[in-house]
Amino acid sequence: MPLVSLADLAHAGRDAYARFQLDEDVDTLTQAIGCLKIVNDHSQLPTVLADLGVYLHDRYGLTGNASDLEEAIIFESQSLARMGPEYSSRARILNNLGQFYNSRFESTLTPSDLQQAIAQTHLAVMEAVKHDDETAAQYLDFLLELVATQTSYYATEDDSAEAFDKVEELLDAGRAMTKARHYDQIANLYYIKSEITSQLSELLKAISHAESALAATGDDTSYRAIRLTNLANYQLTLYEKTFQGDILRDAIQNTREAVEVASHGTDNALVEKMALASALHHKYHCWGQVDDLDEAIEIGLQVVTATGPQDEDWMDRMQNLSLSDQDFNLALNAYNTAIQHHYEEHAIPDPIWKRQSRATGKMSTLFRKRFECFKDTRDIDTSVILARSILSVEDSLHINDCASALALALWTDFRFRGGLEKLDEAVDLAKSIAQRQGSRGADYLGSLNNLSGICQTRYDATGNEADLQTCLDSALEGQAWHTYPKQRFGDLENVQFAVRYASDARDSATDRRLPVDLSTSLDLTLSQALTLRYQHLQALADLTDAVETLRHANAVGALEQALGISPPDDPAKAMYRSNLSLTLFDLFKLTRDRETLESSIESSEKAIRETKSGDTQLPERLNTSGCLYAARFEITNQNPDMDKAISRTQAAIDATPPDNPQCAKYYNNLGGYFMMRSLARELDHTGSSEEDMKASLQAYRHLLYMAGATPLERVGAGYSASSIAYNNKDLGAAQEIIQKTIEMLPKISPLALDRSDQEHALSGISGLSSYATSIALEASSDASRALQLEEAGRGVIAGLAISARNDISDLEAHAPEIAAEYKTCQDLLSSQAPAASVRSSGHSSNGHGANRFELNSRLDALEDRIRREVPGFANFQQPLSTGDLRKLASKGTVVSFNVSHIRSDAFIITQTDIKSIPLPDLKEDDLRNKARLFLEDPMITKGGLKTKNARNMSLLGVLKWLWNVAVHPVLEALEIQRSPAGKSLPRMWWTASGLMALMPIHAAGDHTSEGAPNIFDFVIPSYTTTLRALAYAREMDWKPLRGDGSEFAFIASPNNARSNTPLTVEESARELSDTVRQHCKTKVVVGPTKPETLEILESCSAVYFGCHGQSVSTQPCRSFLQLGTDDDSHLTIQEIQGSRLREAQLAYLSACDTANVSARHLVDEVVHIAGAFSLLGFRQVVGTFWQAKNTPARLVAKRLYENLMLGDGEDEDCVSRAYYTAVTELRARNVQDPLVWATFAHFGA
Repeated sequence: MPLVSLADLAHAGRDAYARFQLDEDVDTLTQAIGCLKIVNDHSQLPTVLADLGVYLHDRYGLTGNASDLEEAIIFESQSLARMGPEYSSRARILNNLGQFYNSRFESTLTPSDLQQAIAQTHLAVMEAVKHDDETAAQYLDFLLELVATQTSYYATEDDSAEAFDKVEELLDAGRAMTKARHYDQIANLYYIKSEITSQLSELLKAISHAESALAATGDDTSYRAIRLTNLANYQLTLYEKTFQGDILRDAIQNTREAVEVASHGTDNALVEKMALASALHHKYHCWGQVDDLDEAIEIGLQVVTATGPQDEDWMDRMQNLSLSDQDFNLALNAYNTAIQHHYEEHAIPDPIWKRQSRATGKMSTLFRKRFECFKDTRDIDTSVILARSILSVEDSLHINDCASALALALWTDFRFRGGLEKLDEAVDLAKSIAQRQGSRGADYLGSLNNLSGICQTRYDATGNEADLQTCLDSALEGQAWHTYPKQRFGDLENVQFAVRYASDARDSATDRRLPVDLSTSLDLTLSQALTLRYQHLQALADLTDAVETLRHANAVGALEQALGISPPDDPAKAMYRSNLSLTLFDLFKLTRDRETLESSIESSEKAIRETKSGDTQLPERLNTSGCLYAARFEITNQNPDMDKAISRTQAAIDATPPDNPQCAKYYNNLGGYFMMRSLARELDHTGSSEEDMKASLQAYRHLLYMAGATPLERVGAGYSASSIAYNNKDLGAAQEIIQKTIEMLPKISPLALDRSDQEHALSGISGLSSYATSIALEASSDASRALQLEEAGRGVIAGLAISARNDISDLEAHAPEIAAEYKTCQDLLSSQAPAASVRSSGHSSNGHGANRFELNSRLDALEDRIRREVPGFANFQQPLSTGDLRKLASKGTVVSFNVSHIRSDAFIITQTDIKSIPLPDLKEDDLRNKARLFLEDPMITKGGLKTKNARNMSLLGVLKWLWNVAVHPVLEALEIQRSPAGKSLPRMWWTASGLMALMPIHAAGDHTSEGAPNIFDFVIPSYTTTLRALAYAREMDWKPLRGDGSEFAFIASPNNARSNTPLTVEESARELSDTVRQHCKTKVVVGPTKPETLEILESCSAVYFGCHGQSVSTQPCRSFLQLGTDDDSHLTIQEIQGSRLREAQLAYLSACDTANVSARHLVDEVVHIAGAFSLLGFRQVVGTFWQAKNTPARLVAKRLYENLMLGDGEDEDCVSRAYYTAVTELRARNVQDPLVWATFAHFGA
């Protein structure tokens, strides 16, 4: 029998809690909790559990111990479960539970916790109402606080709508307990939600509840005035969206009553009077009655006079006085008063200084606006002087107002009187303002808009590409920020995210009444940004948005006001029509809507008619017209449409200087149109198709040799021209053209571009390498020369990186002046011609083309000079020589595959010879079908257990096909026989371009049974992405992995990096560390940051990554290793493409897809994570073609590292042999399960 009864324990616990409420001692509270936890069987157990939950929640509040909070929720929930509906205390316990869930939400920000808090509190109110409990009003207060929190976080979510529905349900059920304050709070919540969602229905509900709050207030003067003002403000917001006169009249009536009621108080009705002044301003702008403006100004003066500069809101009230330009002198005098107010002390306090700065900025703006109206240059001079007066003060604070005013004044001054130095200063100011504002700044949107517009002007004046980029980025980010603050979406990392958010922002911005200059400027800049970015993003929603904004831009009168001032001959109207035509055309290309195309043609024709002869924009508009008629020809197949396309494009060429960069596009289009007409005539037998095809070849060939075009444009044209010549049976011309085309590749030089832009630029020449190689072999070229062509056309980005680190870096060491000139010339040549701007600058871009012509000549001359004059640089920027290629076979044969629609071959490199063998059974169509298995859903490398057997059968078929048509013929040509068991196998390196680079060549063979022939019986297979990459990997000396000078790093991602795919990599990393620790230094690092990881790479000889990996097909440079638990922990290819590491020897990438080439549009680049580590300096890399399962990955890694430690490591082949042993042992476990063992591959020296 217990010495103490359960009732006594419950009583003791409550006594202890009572003492805790007096002394707030956590030990006393712990004593209370201990007593109640013992009570587990008592008639009052539900209330005991409820009290225990409260005590635990209180202790959580004191200690922050999360387990107390979890227990509190559990006990409170158990209490409810044990209570019947008759318990009057259910409402209190439900409310407690709502508070507990809210506490957990405040800690974790998990939305479901907030939803639970709302649900429980809603039930608490309902229970209280059912029992006529007077605490219902208090519970409703808490519920509204929760809904306010949810609105601030998730206003547009379904959960928010559900919460509002719960509130409405309570209002219907509990009218008697609902107070005026509740209606007031609910009205405010609906108003906030309407501002976020831009839904008029929410605003109407806000007004309805505000009216209920007013009715419930009655004659209580202490609250009636403010609730009248709140109602009026909601009504004014509705008026700004709908312009309904009766709504405005109601708002004015309510504000007048508010002023009358509040005038009997102590604050002189300042807030209410300013609301009335604002309403009267709206009335003046609506009906134009000067009496309304006079009354608004009079009321504003009353407020200003009654407060003075020491009042925090004084400057805002002064601003209201100058809402209209009708009384410039009044506004000017008001701000002069603000500036001339002298503080009695010598040092002006910061708040006063801030107000004076704002006043000065406003004065500067007023003078600038008056200058725009009356063109008196004294006004713009005064505007600049006023803004500088504040900025010139040493250590001046809060200078954004004056800095912005000065930037706009200088911008305006430049547009009227010129002077590039003014524009340069305006750009610098605009950039600094945007940086200081930050995304949380009150006027961040305005600062981005100003920055975009000013940079657009300087781009028009100078052609500086950086200004255009700044213009586009700031315009897009400004639109995104307008509705969706950054704290909701995080930083806008790239244009794709920005455009996605900008689309939503534009939808809501249409419901806002922005100032005309801000609205139209944003519309115009955004439409240009979306139009220029469309080709990269290919997004239908963006196009629709651009069309709408450009149609808005057709309101010429509004644009003239928005843009300030324009010369009488401003070609804006034609420009806007042209831009609208372009955007409609892009939209048509996605929708194929004939009506859209006709509208585009109509706009284009009007733009051409409105463009004066000699206008620099005329050629571009003629070219656009040609594109439109060519598109209509594809629909109608009517010859007049194609005839019009050709004549318009030829007219564009005739109107453009020969080496203008834009001519490249025109010649490219012209070549395409002649080809289309040729094919159409051949089908219809309506004319000479041969003549048109010759004209097409001539246009493309002209572009190939056009010095003013970019190297990429020239390469594309050469590809097309060679194809036409080959189809015309002119093999000599095809070879001559493709030879010139390949020679242009080193001049592409996209190193000055961002890595993603490099990939985007090169995606247009995919397949060039394979085609050029096949043409050379068809023309009976030497195998060595054909292989050099193949090598020159693949891995361009990697080749440029190697060239920059080797050829150019070596040149910098031997001849720095020539190297600097070469790099500058190369980077300038690689830049694209400026895109057409929103506003034509009126200057011809001929100079740009002339510069490109000179740059081509300079680059050719520099390369010739380097090869002649700099010792050791005779092969500068040339492919590997025949001798260099043969040296690659010093450790084993190197094989390179080439597959095209013309033929398929394998190049075999030995120390004594380079030869090619035809592979007649390796068909491009068959290869394309096999590649689909790895590229398109359902992929054979992804799926569950149900499909594994079928997927393995498909993969076995691919591996056998590879053996029969590619690998076995090579081994036969080399007379390599199957080696007896136990005999050391020779090594062999494999490389390929095009779709062949996707194939698991290293696992080729018949794996249906143990004795069937396969690659592992003949050679130890290794890969290299390109031949130059193999030579690059061997430039650094091999350093043995064993010894005091060697350090191994084992990097493991946290096991919860992906909750749905747990890893055991930390255990594996520690296991591997134990394996090698006795032979060298080791360290295990779990979840390092990216900077920490890069430091490890620089210092260690060997590194192991045990983590998740992912290949990104759309942008291969963003393929990544996942180091931690969030997106910021993604270590991408782009981030490891820095300088070459000197200590690096071995990188083991125990992650998925690290050797996966998933980007079909960039297969010639062979971009994957393993290749990136090779370029980083690691001589040996082990990676995976597809997903590696946990257990097999762990077994292969353990066996490989064990083998590495068996010998002394002097022979570098120890890595490939250790790889071979580990994989073949795994294969022996189940030879017919290649999905498990065939994913592992070896790369490197």
